[in-house]
Amino acid sequence: MSINSKVFDIVRKQINQGNVSMTSDLIDEHNADSLDMVEIIVDTEEEFDIDIPDEDIELLRTVGDIIHYVDKNISPYHEVDHVEIS
Repeated sequence: MSINSKVFDIVRKQINQGNVSMTSDLIDEHNADSLDMVEIIVDTEEEFDIDIPDEDIELLRTVGDIIHYVDKNISPYHEVDHVEIS
C-alpha cells in the first residue's frame, strides 16, 4: 500500500468524510479540531514509524502536506511504496 493510500485512510477514519482531497485544508474545510489533528499525527507516526516534532505539526494542514512530510522523512529501509504522482 502506498503512502498516499495509508495517509488518506488515516485521515478519512479520523474525520469521517469521504470527500477529502490532497489540497483540502483539514481544519478549515473539514472542521478537524485539535484532537482530530493529534489523532491523525499519532496514527501517522505509528503507521510509518517516524516522529513528527511539535513545531512541524502546525505545518501539516492538508493530506498533501502530510504525504509530502512522510515521504521526505521516512527511512529508505521502511517497506512502503513511495508517493504516487497523479
